[in-house]
Amino acid sequence: MYEHSRDLFTALRPLLREPEAPTAKRQLLRSCEAAVQHLAHGEAPDRLSDRTFREVRSLLALHRALDALQMMERRLEVLHRAMAEARVAPLQRCAATNRRGEPCGRDALRGTDYCHSHRHLAGALAPVAPDAVVLLRRPPEHADR
Repeated sequence: MYEHSRDLFTALRPLLREPEAPTAKRQLLRSCEAAVQHLAHGEAPDRLSDRTFREVRSLLALHRALDALQMMERRLEVLHRAMAEARVAPLQRCAATNRRGEPCGRDALRGTDYCHSHRHLAGALAPVAPDAVVLLRRPPEHADR
């Protein structure tokens, strides 16, 4: 879902009143993530585009607000259809834990047990075949050095 929320964020960012303001970008990204998350859990795309628009309306340039609403509606509808066609399985939570030992709250990427932030752990924790383990030892002729 990360890719879809990022895609929506990237499309809407130029429509912000202040596209480089960190707080505006953060709020827009959170709203896009929430919209895609709710869509994945079965909420109707028309309700989501309305709610997301209400959340970010104050951040948008006034003359671009209608463009933003229409873009949200189109993108969320296309994503909704794609999810329905793919018959997306329920989302699985990330298997990683944070520094406090609590489980990560994000959804895992498809095909892995980890979210976008922890995807590097998928390769690091992969089981290693016993015959693939090589122990490094000094050759006997160099043992006295």
